[in-house]
Amino acid sequence: MRRVFMNSLHFFVYLHLPNFDMSQKGIYQFSFWANFDAQRGRDGLQVEYSLDKGLTWQTLGSKSDPDWYNYINNSVTDGAFNLGESMITGTADDWTRFKLNISN
Repeated sequence: MRRVFMNSLHFFVYLHLPNFDMSQKGIYQFSFWANFDAQRGRDGLQVEYSLDKGLTWQTLGSKSDPDWYNYINNSVTDGAFNLGESMITGTADDWTRFKLNISN
């Protein structure tokens, strides 16, 4: 997790995890629980990962993945994320689980 956008300022949040060896056959899942109140479409959260120790970052998953992002930016040009990008946004008063199958 790398980027959170709030109140027209970029806030970067890093969660450092060890390197994982997923070369063995199996089912691998990335999941977390979240409770949030963000301005829908403008503020939000996107999970990113790096394969080169943080030199470059890629977005993990997309809106089309079940149980993952809940919004795709199709119209907001001055928000947290570029047009076409998926994110978690809006309000979740209760703890909500987000999960993504990251198997090879």
